[in-house]
Amino acid sequence: MIATPGKLRKRIGQLNSEDNRIDYKDVLFPKKVRRTLEIENPTKEKINLSLLYSPEYISVKITPEILKSKQRGKLIVTFKSKDKKKYGKSTDHIKLNMKEGERDITGTLSVIANVVEDFSQLSEKELANSPIIYFPENRIKLGEFELHKIRKVELQFENKGKKDLKVHNIEVSNNLFKLQNFDRIIKPGNKGKIIISIKPIKTTNIMKSNITVISNDPKHSSINLIAQGSIKKNVVRTKIEKKEFNINVKDAFYMIEEYKGSDKLIILDVRTKEDFDNGHIPGAINIDIHSKSFFRILKLLDRSRIYMVYCKSGRDSEEAVMMMKDLEFEKTFHMINGIIGWEKSGLTLVK
Repeated sequence: MIATPGKLRKRIGQLNSEDNRIDYKDVLFPKKVRRTLEIENPTKEKINLSLLYSPEYISVKITPEILKSKQRGKLIVTFKSKDKKKYGKSTDHIKLNMKEGERDITGTLSVIANVVEDFSQLSEKELANSPIIYFPENRIKLGEFELHKIRKVELQFENKGKKDLKVHNIEVSNNLFKLQNFDRIIKPGNKGKIIISIKPIKTTNIMKSNITVISNDPKHSSINLIAQGSIKKNVVRTKIEKKEFNINVKDAFYMIEEYKGSDKLIILDVRTKEDFDNGHIPGAINIDIHSKSFFRILKLLDRSRIYMVYCKSGRDSEEAVMMMKDLEFEKTFHMINGIIGWEKSGLTLVK
């Protein structure tokens, strides 16, 4: 197939466009960069164009603002790094409104840019006397983390240059790694620190993030660090492997979190239907231990699954688990404090 010359192959809402994504790559601070996109109205109706949203550092000129059927126009998009006031990468989404007859349609144009400091005018003497950012290592071993527990990590660096080191910005790629604070100005010969809090919320073997440090060091204006740790084998997993019988409310909660989205865990509520309807653990199924069919239903259950069994206070569920063990269920656990303990811990119930 031969490409049609001049055909606009991308879409922004109802419009054909030569692109729906602008990547300015590196933009020297405090300069402006501009790109013009050709657009076309492919419909049989005229389209009134207007700007719904754009950040203050990106200006958008639409010409013409009314496109007749099959008419072409332009989007002139200007990125102003001086108004961005922040070094580093950014992705923004410009929203355009397209009114076609009685319909209002929204189109999106993505704008990507990496604002960097301009060192091109520095003399050899200025370069020799510039700040130098130094990290002892670029790959940082964080050790073990406990599931659902916040841990603060401190990363140290040093200014080995002859002028003040200015840290403009720090970018963290993993949203489980939260940047808390960092030293912005470090005198020659002094050390600075970056503080990050990390909270694993789901079971993954590795906790890893890229940490990009942007500074006024002309030779290393952007340094990429890799921070990596692992999640400690939690208590629940150990109990499952050891096939322990009793678990407390905390272990039960972690067990549910660990298997969320999986069909491996069955949460079994053995209270009456009335009690179950008045409030139960999210995701639980109900089989009343006092019903005549309880033992018969147990025999029909898949014995390869993991079962977490509870009742009101722990007495009935203990009996239920013993019955399940007699039926050779291998991985069956009893929440010893029942729904009373669950409620006292402030955990959620659904009706």
